[in-house]
Amino acid sequence: MSDDQDTPAIPTARVIRRRWPGLVWAVPVAALLVVAYLGLSALANRGTDVTVIFASANGVSPGDTKVLDNGVEVGRVSAVRIAPDNRHVELTLHLDHRVKPALTDQARFWMIGANPNIADLQSVKAAIAGVAIGMEPGSAGRPARHFTGLDQAPVIPFGARGKNFVLMSRMLGTLVRGASIRYRGLEIGKVTDTTMDGTDRFRIAIWIHAPFDRLIREGSEFWTASPLKVKLGGGGLSTELAPASLLQGAIQFDLPDEDRDNPPLAAGTMLTLFDDQGTAQQGDPGPEMPYALILHGDAGDMAKGTPVTLMGYQVGEVGSSRLLFDPQGGPFTLATIQLYAHKFGITPPANAHPQDWRSAMDAAVSRLLHLGYRAKLTQTPPLVGAHGIAIVRDPRSGAGTLDFGHWPYPAVPVSDQNGSTTDDIMTKVDQIVTKINRMPLDQIGHNVQALTANVRDITTQVKPKVGPLMDKLNATASGLDAAAAAARTTFTGEGANQGEGLPETIRQLNEMSRSIRSLTDYLGRHPEALIRGKSKDGHRNRETAK
Repeated sequence: MSDDQDTPAIPTARVIRRRWPGLVWAVPVAALLVVAYLGLSALANRGTDVTVIFASANGVSPGDTKVLDNGVEVGRVSAVRIAPDNRHVELTLHLDHRVKPALTDQARFWMIGANPNIADLQSVKAAIAGVAIGMEPGSAGRPARHFTGLDQAPVIPFGARGKNFVLMSRMLGTLVRGASIRYRGLEIGKVTDTTMDGTDRFRIAIWIHAPFDRLIREGSEFWTASPLKVKLGGGGLSTELAPASLLQGAIQFDLPDEDRDNPPLAAGTMLTLFDDQGTAQQGDPGPEMPYALILHGDAGDMAKGTPVTLMGYQVGEVGSSRLLFDPQGGPFTLATIQLYAHKFGITPPANAHPQDWRSAMDAAVSRLLHLGYRAKLTQTPPLVGAHGIAIVRDPRSGAGTLDFGHWPYPAVPVSDQNGSTTDDIMTKVDQIVTKINRMPLDQIGHNVQALTANVRDITTQVKPKVGPLMDKLNATASGLDAAAAAARTTFTGEGANQGEGLPETIRQLNEMSRSIRSLTDYLGRHPEALIRGKSKDGHRNRETAK
C-alpha cells in the first residue's frame, strides 16, 4: 500500500448563503415589532387637547376634574391658567380620541356644580362629588380646538326640532330656566331664559318641541302652574302636589276647541303668560289704562294687584293706594286702578297711537257711568277678607262723568253707598239692634205671662166638667146606635115596604154615632180644646203618633 493511500482526505469548508437570518434573530425582531405596535397604538389613541375659556375655575383641579358627555367620562382637565385678557380662565381638556370627530364649532362645554341650584339636582350632586365639565358633541360644522364655555348647561340640545316663542308676564314667580311646559300632563317644552323687560314686565323665552309646536296657534293659553291643587268633588276633598313645579316652576298650555282650526304661529311670536287658568280663559287683557279713585272707607289692606271686577269678571287691577289728608274733608284714600282695554271691547288697529287707546277707553268707561255704574270698595269674604274694587250698578245714582281736573288720571266716581261691605253689614246690624232696643220687651213679657195664667185657670175650671160632658156624649151615641138597630129590624123584614130614603137615614145615624164617639175620645185626651179649639191636622197627627 502506498503512502497516498494511507493518508486520510482533508475536509474542505463550504459557504452556504441563506435569504433569512437564523433563529437567533427571531427574539429581537419580535421585540422590535411589539414596541412598534405599542408606539403606533399609543400615538393613535393618545386623545386630543382642547382649550375652553370660562369666567372662573372655582373647584377645578387639574388631573381630577372630569369631562362628562351624557354622564360618561370622556376626558379630564389637564391644565388651568389665566387667559390672555387676565379676566377669564383658560382650561386645557385632554379628551378621549373617540370624541375627536365631535369636536366641531357646534360643540358646547359648561361647568357642572360651580353654582349649585336646588332646582337643578345634577348641579347639587356635582357640588358634593366635585365640579365637572359638561360636554355636548357637535353633530356638524367645522373642526375646532378652541371654545368659549357656557355659563349654564344648555336647556335644549343642539339640532333639536321645534320652535321658540316669547311669553310676557307681570309676575315671574318660581319660574326659572329649565322649567317645564306641559300640555295635559305631557311635557312639550322648556323655559330657555328669563329676563326683565322694562320696569314691570318679564320676558320668558320658551322652546316647544316638534310636533307640538304646531299646536301653538292664535288663541293659545299659557298660565303658571300651581304646585298644589285642591279639588272638591263627589269623592270628597283631594289634593295633588307637583314637586317639580315647587322647585323650578312650570307652565301649563292649552288650546281651546274653537281655536284648533287657526294656522300655527311663526317662531318668535309673542304671547301672554297668565297667572292662572281662569284668567287665561278670559283672554288677552290688552293695554292697561290708569284711573283714579277717591275712597273714604277702610282700604289700608288693599294690595297692589288686587283684582277690579265687573259682574264677577276681572277687568283690571289695583295699581297703588295711599292715604291723603284734606284740610276740610278729612282723610281719604287715593287709589289708582289699571283697567284692561280688551275687557271693555276696545280693539283699535294694531298701529293705533296710545292716545287712541286712551280716548276709546274713556268713552267706554263714560258709557258705564252714564248707565249708573260706580266704583265701590268691597271686601271678600265679608268682615275678614281683604278689600278690593268692584264696578257695580248703583240704582240710587244717576248718570255720572269722569273727573279730568284734579288728579293725575281721570277719576271714576265712587258709589254713594260709601264704605265697604263690612261697613254696610255693621250699619244694618246697628239698625236691627236699635229696633230691638225700641221694642217694649218687658211689657210683652208681662202680657204673655198674664195670658198664660188665664189659660191655665180656664183649663182648670173646664177640666172637671169634661167628665159629665163625655158621659152625656157617650149616652147619646149609644142611643143613636140603638135607634139605628131598631129601624133596621123593623124595616128589613121580608115583604116590608121600604122607602127609598130609609137606608140613607140608617147610614147617617151610624155616622153620627161614630162622630160623637170620636169627639168623646178626642176631648178625653185634649180637654183644653174646649178653649183653644181643635188643632191642625199635622199637629193632631203628631199628637196621635205620640
